[in-house]
This record gives sequence, structure tokens and C-alpha cells, in this order.
Amino acid sequence: MYDYINTALRNFWHNKVSLLLIYRVIYWHRCIGIFLVVYYKLSYDKFEPDRERIYRVVMNLKFNENEGHSAAVVEPLSKAIQNEVTGVEQTVPVMQFR
Repeated sequence: MYDYINTALRNFWHNKVSLLLIYRVIYWHRCIGIFLVVYYKLSYDKFEPDRERIYRVVMNLKFNENEGHSAAVVEPLSKAIQNEVTGVEQTVPVMQFR
């Protein structure tokens, strides 16, 4: 396995044009990937009217040294937010835990 990698690197080193092309391909793939991630994050929920008034509650989880986040929260939280937080017009549960 090492011989194949060594041979490929030696060939790329002697042929600078192919090395430059590979670097450019990798660079453009990274640029396109970053653009797509940023575009997705900035376009999330843009179709909703009054989208600046929409909030999402996220639960932070910790199990045995593993941390994570979940859009699902416990079932009574939806009603508690609507009853106890001022200015909340409507709540929509995404997923319910039992």
C-alpha cells in the first residue's frame, strides 16, 4: 500500500501540472461545499410569513459523557410555554416523548 502511495506522489511531484489541477479541484470542491452549507443555513424557513417571529426550542442532552441537541422536547413543555411565557401566540410540538 505504501509503495502505491509513494509512486503516486512521486509521479505528481514530477508532473506539476497534474498536481496543480488536483489542488484546484480540491479547492473548488471545498468552496462549493461551504457555499451550499451557508446557503442552506441562510435559506432555512424563508418561505414562512413573519419568520422573524418564529422561535425553535432545542433540548441539550448529556448521556454518559456524550453531549447532543434535539429539536424534540418533553410533551408538557409546549403547553407550559404557551401558558406561562408572555407574547407567545401559538406553539407547535414537533415530536412528542412519552
